[in-house]
Amino acid sequence: MSSEVSLSKVPPQATEIEESVLGGMMMYPALISQGLTILKKEAFYDSRNQIIFSTLEEMFRNDDKIDLLTVTQHLRDNGELEQAGGAFYLTTIFGKIVSVENFEYHVFIILQKYIQRELIRISKSVMDRAFSDEDPLDLVSETINTLMLINGIISSQKQTRVGEIYSEIVDIIEKIRNKEIPNDGIMTHLKDFNHLTHGLKAPDLYIIAGRPGMGKTAFLISIAKEIALQNIPVAVFSLEMSSAQITKRILSQFTSLPYGIIDNPESLSEYELQQIKGVNEILQELPLYIDDTPAINIWQLQSKATDYKQRNGVKLIIIDYLQLMSGTSAKGNKRETE
Repeated sequence: MSSEVSLSKVPPQATEIEESVLGGMMMYPALISQGLTILKKEAFYDSRNQIIFSTLEEMFRNDDKIDLLTVTQHLRDNGELEQAGGAFYLTTIFGKIVSVENFEYHVFIILQKYIQRELIRISKSVMDRAFSDEDPLDLVSETINTLMLINGIISSQKQTRVGEIYSEIVDIIEKIRNKEIPNDGIMTHLKDFNHLTHGLKAPDLYIIAGRPGMGKTAFLISIAKEIALQNIPVAVFSLEMSSAQITKRILSQFTSLPYGIIDNPESLSEYELQQIKGVNEILQELPLYIDDTPAINIWQLQSKATDYKQRNGVKLIIIDYLQLMSGTSAKGNKRETE
């Protein structure tokens, strides 16, 4: 079977539905906000429809009156009327909507076709770049990120009334209060820390800051170890220390032996050696994962984090430490932007 991908087919499209949606937006301006919430210019396959959609968006933002005549005049004033198909094309699509009730359904068909075209474009780009000398790990990471952005387009369409969210929250509050379900935060072994944070909760980001040598890494490792002991999978990305160094620190916390003795075991006593061996069964089963990839970038971490989540059900990710991460490869980016 040939490995080549045939791209001679006409890309997925629904131009008649595009015309229906645009016609409906011109006839019933109240539908414009609904269309703008879900679609963007690039979602339209026909370049004429892209121009008309952009015009409707601009007029809506400027609170202009919208109908067939005002849209036609606006395009004429901007010198875009011919590119948009001319006055005849606008007249043709005006009022072409089948029914207001089907408007949202038609909008989602346009979105679906756009996503299909994007997947084809990404697939071709990946295929072409895979033949080059580009780092395959970077390619995989960027591709995953792009696919997640597409997934975000889909998931962002969910709109929920605040009353529905409120009802869900009250239900959860009552169940937690009545001990029917546990608190959704991950509790650490530090009572004061738990009191301040009410547990570590997704999708929150917690930053532990301090001067060098103040014990930030030891603090994070202690949290990772204790949470893993609750059988909650944890992933630690260590950009400074090796996985062996991190494991030795974990071993030090389990045995209460100084890290220096474990790291330089020449003077280790038999009793201390047995202490180290005594935690073998615990560490073998501990759902704690360490990744010591140096100078990891954002896309690589995102890819690895997704993999840890899917394969191992990781609930908490710890990065030690953020400043050692590299950002995008774009030239001229300021560090704080990365």
